[in-house]
Amino acid sequence: MHDLILFILAVSGLSWVVTRSVIFRPVREFVSGRKISLEKDGALGVKYFFYSQLRELLNCYKCFGFWGGVACYSMMVLGVDFLLYAFAGVAASAILVSFIISLEK
Repeated sequence: MHDLILFILAVSGLSWVVTRSVIFRPVREFVSGRKISLEKDGALGVKYFFYSQLRELLNCYKCFGFWGGVACYSMMVLGVDFLLYAFAGVAASAILVSFIISLEK
């Protein structure tokens, strides 16, 4: 029972950090600011679909909570070391933020 409560709190915290925190604001603004036209992208509009879904995922607490929970549970079932992926996530977000900042210049 304690594991379930800890899991729910961890996924809720992760969802809040990604969808509402200042840390991920540059990522959310970068994705939300992308203007993709369907004419340039071809008949399917794959790029438009990708950015619209990613924008919704990064701005919707419930959406990210669901998919974040699925990802975290999958890692738990597969026996993935959370600490390793936490450090990888911190490194990836630092690289991504520096990349976004370099694009804005």
